[in-house]
Amino acid sequence: MLRTEPEPVRWVIDGIAARGTLAMLAGRAKEGKSLLAVALAARGVSGGGDLAGIGVSPLRVLVVDAENGGPELHRRVRALGLREEHAGGFEVYEALGHDLRNDLGELETVLIEHRPDLLILDSWRSLWGGDENDPREVATCLDPIRNLTREHDTATILIHHSRRDGSGYRGSGAIAACVENVVELSRSDEDTDRRRRVLRNPACRYDQEADDRWLRIEADRERGILSLATAEAFTPAPPPTKVGYAGALIEEMLPRDHAWHPAKPILEAGEADGFPIRTMQRAARQLGVELSRNGYPSVSVWRWPTRDTVATASFGVSPVSPVENSKSLSPPSHDTRDTHDSEKDPVATVSRVSDHPHARPPDIPPDTHWLPDMLPGAAPGAAERVAAVTAHNAKPEEAR
Repeated sequence: MLRTEPEPVRWVIDGIAARGTLAMLAGRAKEGKSLLAVALAARGVSGGGDLAGIGVSPLRVLVVDAENGGPELHRRVRALGLREEHAGGFEVYEALGHDLRNDLGELETVLIEHRPDLLILDSWRSLWGGDENDPREVATCLDPIRNLTREHDTATILIHHSRRDGSGYRGSGAIAACVENVVELSRSDEDTDRRRRVLRNPACRYDQEADDRWLRIEADRERGILSLATAEAFTPAPPPTKVGYAGALIEEMLPRDHAWHPAKPILEAGEADGFPIRTMQRAARQLGVELSRNGYPSVSVWRWPTRDTVATASFGVSPVSPVENSKSLSPPSHDTRDTHDSEKDPVATVSRVSDHPHARPPDIPPDTHWLPDMLPGAAPGAAERVAAVTAHNAKPEEAR
């Protein structure tokens, strides 16, 4: 063994079946696994070549079928282009009442008689009455088939069913230990092209697993034509993120009237659906929603942007344009206040604010109750409150 080079893998169907090995082709019901196997076999019988990007060698084929029935197999073979001249290379046995546990000798007799390059067993569940979930029973059935395959130097494809959700083949994990190559044919439930399939190779004992191959299966029953061709890969849409779901909730609940609305009901609805406040806020910003705070005590308010505003990326409304000689954000203390402020225009006095929308105007003393909505036009009744504050400022110090 150390003095010679190992024998290369002798593929008869690239990435699927090799001489002296047992492969499993799995797929959900009605997804085309049997049709794919027969189509590849037909290409081999007719001289070999490329089929849907899969290389096939010239083959003699033996099909042992216990699932599709003679009439359906006859239609498929004719639709795939096989004719009388191919009869010597394509043999079909309909296995009625056959059980691989007890009738393996009959299968060996047929192998000796026809000496096929490719053996197709369709399907395992119909050819065997054991428990596919029992590791011991699985090994008792599949190990002899694998040994028979090696002994007769044929390539064997065992057709098997996948789980209903398409997440791998049915049965015990011991199946993968018994077969030497696992190939799965599947279709995405999200794909609108019902004829598109993907051929995956999740496990191979003797070679590198093949890349995914995308196929299109066309069946024209009226014209009696079956064809396989390569297809473009299907890319499913990315699953929605939490922020995406939160955004959908905001779009549903926040009225598009460009008015400010309390954010609390929306945040509570998001929390009930499992979205933290930060996630809801992030979703709102991505949608361009304006976030602000209003009132005393302040409450969070949201609105859709208007034509005259630009959505901000953080809490707060659009900044107020600074007025000339604007004061610092930190309000001055009462005893350092400008003594001439009371002589100024009341509206000008109150509107001379810093850039921050909720800062206390510098002409309102610290001991005066101040609300951000005292700015002119901020809310109904604001003008009256402004007048009251201005009158307070106008009183002599001792009269306050």
